[in-house]
Amino acid sequence: MNKRIEKLKQQAMVVERSHGAFGEPENFIRLDADKFAELIVKECSSINFRGAIGCSIDDDVAISKLIMDHFGVKT
Repeated sequence: MNKRIEKLKQQAMVVERSHGAFGEPENFIRLDADKFAELIVKECSSINFRGAIGCSIDDDVAISKLIMDHFGVKT
């Protein structure tokens, strides 16, 4: 995976607190899959489509909105 994916993965890590076998507190770090997916969708919608494929600014905005709407991600 590229460095950007790794950065998004790190941003999606959460700490969960629980108690161990003898009641001592323990912290677990886990990947929040929903947050990771949301970050990827937001990253995809922020691509500069005008620069990448030469579309108009209106098309660029429409494509970004379409991606966010398709996955139900709010800005």
